[in-house]
Amino acid sequence: MAAYLFVYGTLRPVLRHPAFDKHLAGHVQYIDQARCPGRLLDLGTFPGLLPPADGDEEVVGDLLELPEDNEDALLKKLDTYEGPGFERTTQTVTLPQGTEVEAYVYTYEGPPGKGVAIQSGDWVRHQRGRPSS
Repeated sequence: MAAYLFVYGTLRPVLRHPAFDKHLAGHVQYIDQARCPGRLLDLGTFPGLLPPADGDEEVVGDLLELPEDNEDALLKKLDTYEGPGFERTTQTVTLPQGTEVEAYVYTYEGPPGKGVAIQSGDWVRHQRGRPSS
């Protein structure tokens, strides 16, 4: 049975962040853009996903299929990459056509009150709206 990973920040393929290239490129299959219940925080150079404060909040991300033969090793590498401020959980994510899929999601478990809310729930859109340095 296939296992899935919902990514919403630096691991989104469209950003081509070095972390995606290092940990996921060549190992996962891109399925589609998806949404997950939650709130997104800007924590500086990366975002964090929190549970929704109300039922309407969603985070935009991408659904990736994990390789069956390397799933455990890949998840262990991602656990290390995400670090102690994030916990791997499973949640229901929704694809554009309405299909729901259970996927691994890294939720933010760091200090409360840290970060700034991203109203759009979309890290890519948020990043593209930032002024260039």
